Amino acid sequence: MPVPACGTKAYLIDFSAGTPAHAVWSQNLKVGFMLLLPFLLKHDVTTQEEFDELYEQFLLEILDERFCGICFFLTVWGKKPT
Repeated sequence: MPVPACGTKAYLIDFSAGTPAHAVWSQNLKVGFMLLLPFLLKHDVTTQEEFDELYEQFLLEILDERFCGICFFLTVWGKKPT
């Protein structure tokens, strides 16, 4: 049964180098990377050495003046039939 009064709205955040969002999103991603490390190590997804190499590569790329980054979000809403 279709849900009455439903809708969606898409959003985009450009956090490419030189944009106002770049510094904040770069910091969020740096923190996110480090928060993932214990989980990745616990489940043998990677090693500390491999993670360190990937993190260094990530830092080089995200801080490059040619870096391009876009994040998509989607808001979805609906009203449950009574």
